[in-house]
Amino acid sequence: MVSEGSLTTWEENFKTIILNIFNVLAVNDVTLKRNALKLLTKICVAQAVSFYDLAEMTLFKVLDSISEEENPQLMNVADECLKTLATHFPLHVVIRATKPIIAQESDNRVGPALKMLTRLIESLDADELTARLPEIAPGVVNCYMNPQSSVRKSTVFCLVAMVNKLGREPVNPYLAPLSNSKVRCV
Repeated sequence: MVSEGSLTTWEENFKTIILNIFNVLAVNDVTLKRNALKLLTKICVAQAVSFYDLAEMTLFKVLDSISEEENPQLMNVADECLKTLATHFPLHVVIRATKPIIAQESDNRVGPALKMLTRLIESLDADELTARLPEIAPGVVNCYMNPQSSVRKSTVFCLVAMVNKLGREPVNPYLAPLSNSKVRCV
């Protein structure tokens, strides 16, 4: 069905397929989760428009499915899935879903959410990013204070993506709370 792209078949079965994928993501089986994430990625590429009503829920289901995982193979597949979702889903939905997650210091989903946000930033044009910077940048900068080094590393990559896209000048006001040594990393 993914490769054929028959619109009628998609319309008839889309929600059932996605809900079944969500159920598989809730199971504690790394192989099943990995396969479900790969399938979700392929479906998103083929039928992103079909996700319109389920986009935010899909992001949360994927992030929730990996919040307690440490398997590197699963995390790589999940990162790719989240990056694909971020670039195929509506911008406002991805930002709305990501903001409350990155605001939580102790949330295990912060690292993957930052990686997804970084991919989103890289895919935006400069004007879109400039318009959304006040929404995105403060939360990302706050993640630099996270006790987990992997989250701080993801934060640096996200901030670097902002600077690469816009230049240092528009991002500087948001970097003000950071120490000079942290700003130099960006």
